[in-house]
Amino acid sequence: MKIKKKNLWLMILCIFIFLLGAFYIQLQPVFQIQAQAYFHEQVVSEIMNSIKEITVPDEFVVKSDNQVSINANVLNKWIVEVNEKLNESIPDVYEASIPLGYFTGVVFFQNQGPDISATFLISNRIIARYNIKTTALGINNAFIELILNVECKGIVLFGFEKNELSITEKIPLALEYIQGEVPQIFPY
Repeated sequence: MKIKKKNLWLMILCIFIFLLGAFYIQLQPVFQIQAQAYFHEQVVSEIMNSIKEITVPDEFVVKSDNQVSINANVLNKWIVEVNEKLNESIPDVYEASIPLGYFTGVVFFQNQGPDISATFLISNRIIARYNIKTTALGINNAFIELILNVECKGIVLFGFEKNELSITEKIPLALEYIQGEVPQIFPY
């Protein structure tokens, strides 16, 4: 009789381990996507907090008599300072204990359940680049935008897997409206 009870408990344990493994295999893609979304949200909020402290140079647009130009020298010095500030203020490792309810996507259950640990390691430096976008408005008017492109690549360690996560954000920092002179006569 004792042998049968041991076999029963062993069979129950094997079934439990099998069900736990099947549960993990089925929900692993969902967990991975939600963990990546969680870390994306954390890194973007850190980037936005760091960018709030950055001042845009006023003299990046140079207006002369009838010409408008971009002062690339000033912008290149400024982007070096921006890269240094971002890399100093944003940590290289994010660790999180995410409640199991967060992975359901339901607002009411987001803080419920046991915590699952996940780690995000930034593999390279955070790279910020600027982009100038010019839009023609009407005949002689222009709209110039200074856009900051921030890239961050890293690895999400979650459970027994690791996946790469690439975060790219485009943040408009400065807008400049340039009003030109309207000619008196249009040649047709």
